[in-house]
Amino acid sequence: MWLLLLLLGLPRLLLASGEPPLAQLDELVVKEGFRTAEALRQGGQLEAALLVLRMTYERVPTPFLLWPMAQLSEQLRRPLAGLKALADYVEKLPPSEPPEPGQPDAAEVDRLRGRLRAQVASLRVLADEPGALVLVDGRQLGRTPLAGPVEVDPGRHRIEARGTRLAAAELTLSPGEQREVRLRTSVVAPPPSRQGGVVARWVLLGLGAAALAAGGALLGQDAACARAPSCPSDTRTPGLALVGGGAGVLGAAALLIGLEVGQQGGGWRGLRRVLGREPRLDK
Repeated sequence: MWLLLLLLGLPRLLLASGEPPLAQLDELVVKEGFRTAEALRQGGQLEAALLVLRMTYERVPTPFLLWPMAQLSEQLRRPLAGLKALADYVEKLPPSEPPEPGQPDAAEVDRLRGRLRAQVASLRVLADEPGALVLVDGRQLGRTPLAGPVEVDPGRHRIEARGTRLAAAELTLSPGEQREVRLRTSVVAPPPSRQGGVVARWVLLGLGAAALAAGGALLGQDAACARAPSCPSDTRTPGLALVGGGAGVLGAAALLIGLEVGQQGGGWRGLRRVLGREPRLDK
């Protein structure tokens, strides 16, 4: 491994000193990188093996390294990276018939491509308002509505939609799974409170009772005036109007409260719910 790191950095040192790097050195870097990656793979250290191949390919971009990179991506269930490596491999080094020694033939390339494609998961992201910015694992994918499903590697993902407010979800996808996630980014208005209607009914009851009391007082005053030699004014007419109006208001309020009690189950318990002594049924 230390030899590989030295070889990866040596061409830069040669360039800095003015000496051109040799083609043999690039070949040595590739061989050492491949050998180290193969030893790591056989030891079960797949992540480290893939990292070594990537580092080697960045230094010496030979297409021969892309095939084992695609194979390791399949083993690690990273089909998108594997498909990219495989596409680059076919573009830079098309399979020949017969294949070169140590290289796959066209049928083997197609089989690996099929296995990688079968691992790709699909995610359809929907939001309840247009124009929300969609991110998957921090990567921006566009604004809603998206053109179609998003291809992702199997595993755990975080999905965000940024609209009027931020909405997020985390989920785990199996290889080849197709999932739909709906996010609410708009601000939902709370349901209208029914408390105001209940208060209004009790206010009507109070007004009706007050009108009855005032009308009764005026009628009583009118009766007293009838026995007196003279009255300052006519109180009978407004008294009758107040009594009639108050009775009508009381009747309407009582009807509304009765309907409310019926909606809450009726009876004594319905009345207790309307009065707030027990939880309401519509909460």
